Amino acid sequence: MNKLINKLKENVGESSIFGIEADGFDQEQFEGLVKSNSLFGEKYLIICSRILQDVVIKDFIEKNLENIFKSQNIFIFWEDELEDSLAELFKGIGAKVKNFSKLTGVKLRKWIADQGEGLEVKISSDVQEKIVKKCGGDLWCASNEIERYSLSGVFEEESAGLQYNPFAICDAVANKNKKQAWLLLQKAIMGGIAGEEIFWKVVWQIKTLLLIKKLQVVGADVYKESGLKPFVIGKATRVTQNFTEEKLVDYSTELVDIYHQAHLGGSDIPIALEKFLLGM
Repeated sequence: MNKLINKLKENVGESSIFGIEADGFDQEQFEGLVKSNSLFGEKYLIICSRILQDVVIKDFIEKNLENIFKSQNIFIFWEDELEDSLAELFKGIGAKVKNFSKLTGVKLRKWIADQGEGLEVKISSDVQEKIVKKCGGDLWCASNEIERYSLSGVFEEESAGLQYNPFAICDAVANKNKKQAWLLLQKAIMGGIAGEEIFWKVVWQIKTLLLIKKLQVVGADVYKESGLKPFVIGKATRVTQNFTEEKLVDYSTELVDIYHQAHLGGSDIPIALEKFLLGM
């Protein structure tokens, strides 16, 4: 998706790119983008992320597919899954439908090797196999293993004992998996990890997502403007569609309040963090 957007930017310009999500969907605004025509021939690029999961929006889109296809603007619908019947409707009007399956075999191992090169570390075939065995086709899991390996040079085997992984709770937050985040918090605390240490990991993840989201909204070049490492940017951009900018601002404000209340004696960080994670 990011490669496609960067390619299209050359044709439409960054100011002509719009992102639409289910939380902020407005039928009148959408119809305006469908009907808009420029005297100078410029096109808008409208990226609709996971909006067809909403039954009301899905019904609206189905009824307006013909007009959307005839629009002079470019509409991209990005979904985790697409019902066969809806896929056929898209194909029926002449739209392109493409499925992306999980990487496997040689392609997966090449991806792991390429990610390692991006972090200036060579990942041997033996370590590649260990990553594949542990993560399968889950690239998010594999990304974390590659990052840890780049930092330590050692692949950590699965252990039966309790082991704190600071990346895991960040991943759970980024994926809005509050049950997993809560379980990881409990395990870390039982393992003797300070609540404030875990708290700052969560703060870092929310701040990173908010920065990336803000840059995406204004159509900025995230890799140039964020000041973050490409690996971090790549991971964050894959999950920012899980959040609206407003919600990330709310989360950031709530975390600041948790910190101040804890240091004023009004609350305990582990308990407040637990409530925060369960309320996401």
